[in-house]
Amino acid sequence: FNKIPLYPPFPKWDLKYSPLWQRGVRGDFKNFPLFHSIFKAKFRNGFTLLEVIIVIGIITLMAGILVPMVYRVWESQEIDTTKERMTKLKEAMVGNISQLSNGVRSNFGFVGELGQLPPDFDALISFTNTNGTFGPYLSGGIDPQSFKKDAWGNNLIYNFTTDTFGRRESAIIKSLGADNIIGGTGTAEDIQISIDSNEVFSASSASCNILVRYTTAPDSTFSANITIHVAYKDGEGLEIEQSFISPVTITGYVGNSQNNYTFGMNSALTQKLPIGMARIWAVIDKNSSGNPLITTGPPAYIAVNDRVSTVYANNLSISVP
Repeated sequence: FNKIPLYPPFPKWDLKYSPLWQRGVRGDFKNFPLFHSIFKAKFRNGFTLLEVIIVIGIITLMAGILVPMVYRVWESQEIDTTKERMTKLKEAMVGNISQLSNGVRSNFGFVGELGQLPPDFDALISFTNTNGTFGPYLSGGIDPQSFKKDAWGNNLIYNFTTDTFGRRESAIIKSLGADNIIGGTGTAEDIQISIDSNEVFSASSASCNILVRYTTAPDSTFSANITIHVAYKDGEGLEIEQSFISPVTITGYVGNSQNNYTFGMNSALTQKLPIGMARIWAVIDKNSSGNPLITTGPPAYIAVNDRVSTVYANNLSISVP
């Protein structure tokens, strides 16, 4: 450093006499002779071949490390996006078990209003006010094409199975992954969400407690039949019924003051009930004198949840004149 001038004045080849300086591209080196001389020497000599090779090697090494990392992060985001879309499609079909109203599940999706799984993805956005339904079941500005594609732009796969009555009872929603080829590992691995039959059709039996209330206390003992009716959606949004009959004995006698009779009834159902709201009501066929008289009680509305084997209606009643 003894040869480096530390103080002005500078020779004519100083930076301030250069074309860059004259155009206004000035630095602060002119006031610091040490830095001025170092930078001037560096710009004059350039980089050595070894320095260039080292820099290129470092850049190549960093690229080799960072590019796969960035790719994996990007692919991970695409996988998460695809799973999110598939989850929304499933929720549109079978509802959201966490949405409650007064402690009772209130969201049953397409199945809850129609009575079976949809025939395809398009039914989730095109079924509107048919047979008392309230689609579409996907909302929020859904594009009619992209909502059924994965994050790579490939069509999602929807396959369903039917029960012995022809009702769509279970399904899979599937993406073939980044390579759009069946199988694969890593980011190319297939992504699949299943809809189990118990998430669509659950209850296979009904249990009821019925209060029969006579206006006049029976003065003799007689047999009667109580019929339980269960109404639910048929798969197209219309209501259909199942019913089962149970014989009961009404005990009466002269001077009897008992007006109320309680019965418990249980029965298997011919068809499993779809998730959603169902109506249950009771009918008795005799009046207080034991004569034929069909009397129907008011219905009870019950929520048929997924993965339950029995539905319960504990407050059915019939008021008989």
